[in-house]
Amino acid sequence: MDVSLRHLEVFARVARAGSFSAAARELHVAQSSPSRTVQLLEQRVGARRLDRDTRNVQLTAAGRELLAVADEVLGCHAEALGRFTTYLEGHGGVVTVATLPSAAAAVLPLVASGFLRANPGVQLRIHDGLAGAAERELERGTADLA
Repeated sequence: MDVSLRHLEVFARVARAGSFSAAARELHVAQSSPSRTVQLLEQRVGARRLDRDTRNVQLTAAGRELLAVADEVLGCHAEALGRFTTYLEGHGGVVTVATLPSAAAAVLPLVASGFLRANPGVQLRIHDGLAGAAERELERGTADLA
């Protein structure tokens, strides 16, 4: 089933707006564009998702189910892009620290708690091991700090 995010977005707009014209205005496109997009979507999924008359559209039972799927997919997509934007801005991601067990127990808890408070979108991973292991992790790129 070849269904794009754009198909789902347009379908959801039409379903919520109750008309192709209103959805077209919201999307800033010609009225024919949402109509063609929903028609293509219905062909690709194999069934009508909207009952139409001259002024309004109503969801079929399958349309209500597809709208729930569209909301889930579009929500996940927006959330993932938000995480990526946060990462690009330097406010997210994972920092891995390779350290000696004594530093992991005595020093890192205080340092890590302050760091995580200042950088709530960052995950901190701590690998404790011998000095040589920490150095090798840094050299291999499996740790950011040692």
